[in-house]
Amino acid sequence: MARRSAAEERAQGSLRHPRLREAARLAGSGRVGSATALLREHLKQHPRDAQALHLLGGIARTQGRLDPALSLLDRALESAPGFAPARRDYAAVLLEVHRPDTRRSL
Repeated sequence: MARRSAAEERAQGSLRHPRLREAARLAGSGRVGSATALLREHLKQHPRDAQALHLLGGIARTQGRLDPALSLLDRALESAPGFAPARRDYAAVLLEVHRPDTRRSL
């Protein structure tokens, strides 16, 4: 069995970074603009953070912005290919845009 990369280990864990926990809290309380700003700021310093990309992709998806959601989730999976929540959400967005057999092999 292949060992997971450090990025995958971090992505699979709980939201360890305080900014990510705060962004999730803000998004959960409906303050998606503030959550988005916080995540974008975090990604300036950590551009391959799979959890941040996944959260931002989730926000885009809930706003009906499916192409940006796909792009963000794809970036999350590039950083952490075994990150199951991002893989699940990526597949769900592909189904929403009626492209189940395109993009990444799932």
